Amino acid sequence: MDDGLDKKHRTSAFLTGMRGTQANEGPPGDVLGVVHARRQGLALPARDGARRVGSLGCMDAQNRVHVTEAARAAGWAPECAVVVSVDGGAVRAWPGTPMHPTQSPTRFKAGRLTLPRPVRAVLGLVAGDQVMVASEPGTGALVIAAAADVLQALTGPAGPFGQAVAATPVPVRRSGVKAAWRPAEPAAS
Repeated sequence: MDDGLDKKHRTSAFLTGMRGTQANEGPPGDVLGVVHARRQGLALPARDGARRVGSLGCMDAQNRVHVTEAARAAGWAPECAVVVSVDGGAVRAWPGTPMHPTQSPTRFKAGRLTLPRPVRAVLGLVAGDQVMVASEPGTGALVIAAAADVLQALTGPAGPFGQAVAATPVPVRRSGVKAAWRPAEPAAS
């Protein structure tokens, strides 16, 4: 028996057990009835077919984030002036010059985007924090978010175990350098 046909039957049986229906009864465009596993309670929109590119990086001490792939997908020049706008909690960046008082100028150079103070304040970022950047299809803009916020939206609030771990004090680590030698103090009699 052909290995591919056997694999198709095993996959069909697996999906039937998982969903309780026949594997070939999936929605239109569903290849061989394979569906993507999604967490219960997490409402994800239907995919629209647009290409989205994102990156996850740490903000360095100079308030820069590496966004080369997302900027390339958005059609940005290798070096350009950028406008960053904060509307509510949403942060967007695009090439150009500010035209409104709520927009902040910044720069994109060598694949790194410098985040101005208003953006860092809204997102609650400090050096070393992870930042998620994604290209917005058809607009040439990037959407910027604190990775901690996105990950919390995916995983939900921390339970009692997560709170207990956060409340546990971290022991102070001693350095590997020994203290300088000092003569013993004479015993008091």
